[in-house]
Amino acid sequence: MALRGLLSKLTGGGDRGAAADRKTTASSAYVLLVDGSAVGRQLIKSQVENVGLRVHAVDTVDTAASVVGRVPCAVALICARPDGFDAALAVRRLRQAEGGRNLVSIGLTEDATPAHIKELYAAGMQEVIPLPVRAETLARLLGRWVTSQSAALATSRAAAATLAAVDEPTLLAWVGDDREILIGVIPRLTTDIEKAHELVLQGLSREDGTTVLLGTQALRSIAAAIGAAALDEAARALDHVLVGGDVSKAVPARDQLAEVVARCTASLQEVRRRYEQR
Repeated sequence: MALRGLLSKLTGGGDRGAAADRKTTASSAYVLLVDGSAVGRQLIKSQVENVGLRVHAVDTVDTAASVVGRVPCAVALICARPDGFDAALAVRRLRQAEGGRNLVSIGLTEDATPAHIKELYAAGMQEVIPLPVRAETLARLLGRWVTSQSAALATSRAAAATLAAVDEPTLLAWVGDDREILIGVIPRLTTDIEKAHELVLQGLSREDGTTVLLGTQALRSIAAAIGAAALDEAARALDHVLVGGDVSKAVPARDQLAEVVARCTASLQEVRRRYEQR
């Protein structure tokens, strides 16, 4: 896609960008929903999204274990249905897969007998709620647990973004959690980052602050979409230099930006490589 088109999309020119903004208003945390029932899964997914949280909705324990192994999740909603998977086994599998980050597990069960509820608590669930669950009850429950997990998740994701240059959950949310779209869009994102960076370099070589600002603003818009905090910071630093009007003083900021751009594009390619292998 052209740089102008990408900028339009990332700054609210497209419906997907607006939808993403609405979904992440309340929190950037993920909720993992594990439910073997397609109808039940869609209903609960809608309830979670309505309170402003992003959702990974899956139908098997194996898929859920794969998700928590690569995406930071605040809470796992595990639906226990008579004809479904073993919910007690599911929570143990998820704890193993998420590597000791103390994932909060909430059981939603159609079997509200004391023996079954006791079994779910014994498996490690922090809460067990009978199904069907009211939207208001679910909203209060998630609000309590997601809030308690926010600081830990923010620290974890910030560290990952520093190392990888791109925040994978943010990137996934931007493409609607669609693997094929993710694989296809990364080469275009990489090209657009390189074009915006080239615009910055052209402006600096001509001592043209306006051209530099066009490039840094494009980079910051892309950074917001892919969760590239370091890229946003480097572009912002160059902007601050230009506020004084002396482009000749921008050399250190220019070099830092070049380093971050290289890390960012390499990180995007690594994400694409991993998804292609799945």
